[in-house]
Amino acid sequence: LLESTIKDSMQEYLLRQLPQLKQMSKDFFRAVRAQVEEVPFKKWSVIFAKGDKAESVYILEQGSVIEHDGESCALWELPGELDEPGSRGFAAKNSPPRVMPGEAFGVECLTDKAATASYTLVAQTDVVILRLPKEVVWSVLHEEREHISRIPLLSEHVLGKEEQYMLVGKLRPWSFPAGSLIMREGEIGDMLFVIEGGVCDAIKVIDGHEVVV
Repeated sequence: LLESTIKDSMQEYLLRQLPQLKQMSKDFFRAVRAQVEEVPFKKWSVIFAKGDKAESVYILEQGSVIEHDGESCALWELPGELDEPGSRGFAAKNSPPRVMPGEAFGVECLTDKAATASYTLVAQTDVVILRLPKEVVWSVLHEEREHISRIPLLSEHVLGKEEQYMLVGKLRPWSFPAGSLIMREGEIGDMLFVIEGGVCDAIKVIDGHEVVV
């Protein structure tokens, strides 16, 4: 049980290193976390190929990977196959091995739905990867951002994209039954409410009478 708790905490920490998830509220993060899959790859396996449509973000959990600037059919160019790390041939075709847990690959798919891989990612050792489908993050962040962008106070004319993403990441879903009081006139507010569905009445007291404005 302790080992499982530690592993879950480590995976949550690694996921939180993604800029799009760093400031995300616990409720939204929990929904994203539930869709993350832990996937093992054997040594020299192609995790994704150059030119593939980027469908997921891959976060390194264990092992070592290489960004190969070549087609997936040219794995003979990789170290251990022909060139050795440090050789001129290897350096010309590949970046240094990536071994730090939490390094993320394919993150461009979180900002561009049409993004394609600019390199082939290969497992240099047996590796364990956390795979996060892009649609999960798009549904939480981008659709919510588009929603708040229609509000003049929160539009792109007032806030930059990064500020909007940070704001969206802080949003939490609230449900109010019909007839509920959400906030009262004259109270000092410490929360911003954005109506996502339903209808609300704004009521103001004028000359001692409540008037729907």
